Amino acid sequence: MSGTMNEKGSRGQLEASTEAVEHIENTQHLQHGEAAPYHFTFFKFMALSGIIVGYMADAFNTQLTGSTYSGINAKIGPDPFDVWIGGMLPLIGSAFGPFVGYLSDIYGRRIFLLVGATFGALGNLGSACSDSVPKVYGTGIIVGFGILNKQVSVAAVAEIFPRSWRPFVFGCFWAALAPAEGFAPIVGASILAYRSWKVVYWIPFALNTLALFLVYLFYHPLNQRIKVVDKTRWQLLASLDHVSGGLIGFGTALALIGVELGEFNLGWRDSRSLGCVVAGLFLLLGCVVPWGFFMRKRLPYPMLPRAVWSHYRRYSLNMVPLGFLALIASTAVFLWPLMVQVLFEQDPIKAGWLSSAPLITGVFLAPVFGWIFQKFGYQSHWTVTCLAASLTLLTGVQAVVTPSSKAASTSLACLANVAWTGLVVGFGAIFQLVPHRNLGTSTAIYLWLRTCVNAAGAMIFPTTLKNNLPKYIARDVAIPLAKAGVSPLLIPQLIEALTSGDTKNPVLGQVPLLALLTAGEGIKWAYVHTFRLIFFSTLAWGVCGTVVAALTRSYGSELTPVVDTELLEGLHFNAKLDTGEGTVIRQEEYVTHFDALD
Repeated sequence: MSGTMNEKGSRGQLEASTEAVEHIENTQHLQHGEAAPYHFTFFKFMALSGIIVGYMADAFNTQLTGSTYSGINAKIGPDPFDVWIGGMLPLIGSAFGPFVGYLSDIYGRRIFLLVGATFGALGNLGSACSDSVPKVYGTGIIVGFGILNKQVSVAAVAEIFPRSWRPFVFGCFWAALAPAEGFAPIVGASILAYRSWKVVYWIPFALNTLALFLVYLFYHPLNQRIKVVDKTRWQLLASLDHVSGGLIGFGTALALIGVELGEFNLGWRDSRSLGCVVAGLFLLLGCVVPWGFFMRKRLPYPMLPRAVWSHYRRYSLNMVPLGFLALIASTAVFLWPLMVQVLFEQDPIKAGWLSSAPLITGVFLAPVFGWIFQKFGYQSHWTVTCLAASLTLLTGVQAVVTPSSKAASTSLACLANVAWTGLVVGFGAIFQLVPHRNLGTSTAIYLWLRTCVNAAGAMIFPTTLKNNLPKYIARDVAIPLAKAGVSPLLIPQLIEALTSGDTKNPVLGQVPLLALLTAGEGIKWAYVHTFRLIFFSTLAWGVCGTVVAALTRSYGSELTPVVDTELLEGLHFNAKLDTGEGTVIRQEEYVTHFDALD
């Protein structure tokens, strides 16, 4: 008994001393002004450009394929599972993202960025040369593996800047993705209308190739790899927390596969769709949490360390409002383009511009929000709370205003996306201001959580639309047509022709013009009522997210001038990145060291 107590006491003293040393290291620079001035040089700009260009290639891959897969299928198909042209990339590119981030905390980011750009370019080249949809599926797997490796991009950018710069830098990083995040719907529609579908893949191929050269020549982070004396890389790899990474990866993959099958292929009545979703959620919720809790003290380097997750108000609790508010924001992805097509604009190019307006407005304001969060770091949680309340309020107003004015609806959609952009930057800073040894894991979890919430939106919103739209069509279309004297045999065919946009259907010539106008107006209002139902249903999530955000804590104390990783500046082909000044642990202190870090 006394031995156990002594062991616990020694362990507690070791943890306390480690935390004290870290606190002293982080605050000495502020108290004594010892932090060297940070200079953003040309070579750092080139290294940063390589990381951003690679991540932009991923954004173009997911955004363009997601908006053009039906057009691609029409040209080289048909294939009944064409949705997987776009759905393959987020599935492979995000499921194991947290584990890749975890590995990058130990082995450094550079190798993952190089592998990601290489596989991305090869996969894009294969897709552009494909002549059938199954071949695009196969090359999409290669592209997805490249995207997976580049999930470390946010961490790679954050660590080469002072911690006090990170909110603003992340805002600029997000704004740099504007060509993909804001203009992808327009670019996709223009490519299908005026160019070959292969351009969809040539654009990210060029970006991945450029990123590969820039990262190889200019991005040289020093002393990133953790080393253990008398322990090889493979021995260190074998001792890591593979169970957490596997549970998160396979659980996410099963859930995303279930969502894709249920929404686009098999339907939600099929047991295979529901079985995949339930199995995935069981692995994520029923296995990851207990394993992470009980093994965080028994593993030498746990993936989910107590040192991070125990800061509930500063870190862990923020995952709740992030999930709720991301679900509201996903209405802009799934509902706004449909609203534009149904209510406001039928021309594909004009509809593309109108659908992109909220995304364009928000992404260009990301640096402004970054500056705000950096300047007012000690009030960051109140800023997040105000943005969350604004997003919730604007969503409610959108439900009321639709469809009275195209200008008003577009303005509200733009304002809502501006609020969401501020939240993206605010939450992104929270997940970057963690101990450097957990930076890759934390930022990858942030990106992974947003992908999972978007998948939930892909399941909830279209399903709600499908389940409720027929009820409103019966009330606003079928009943008025029957009262107008239209034959009951023609009504279903007429509704099918109008909702599918089939202007050549002969049934349209068998119905009086007044009845056609009545049916068209009725279908419009059926969609309006369904949209309003969905918007109002999201308000509860927004209120919950706002309340929880108000209970979190600001991160102002973390905005120190410390730079976690130094770069070897210049153009180098074979630079020596390990100078011997990195983290080196003696074999006999291996377990003790990582216990102290936890």
